[in-house]
Amino acid sequence: DTETGEWVHRENYDVYGDASEAARMANYLEGLPQNGKYKVYVVTADEPKANRLSNGLETAMYRIGASERVYGSEDFERRSAYVLIGSPGIGEGNAYYEFYQGSTDNSPDAFVDRDIPINY
Repeated sequence: DTETGEWVHRENYDVYGDASEAARMANYLEGLPQNGKYKVYVVTADEPKANRLSNGLETAMYRIGASERVYGSEDFERRSAYVLIGSPGIGEGNAYYEFYQGSTDNSPDAFVDRDIPINY
């Protein structure tokens, strides 16, 4: 919550393990109001490539700022790392931060190590 600085909701979605989780995550993201009050933090673990473009998740991610150049890229590798900080309604490519790492499938460099200011 950008007004109070409080975490409003935290949830894990196993998008890799179950494609229906992509739909569940998309539904949650699409339900967030476009009032500038919320920032959304998406951090991946294990395997962010599988199912990321299915069941409405791609559209929902673009709504909160993910870019087609990074999130939608055909070069998004298996077992890579992805981090996004966005906000509902800011639109495709407008995330505050979007990081990707992983030069090949199962790449040993597939981790994101960045300082990200958390301010509201």
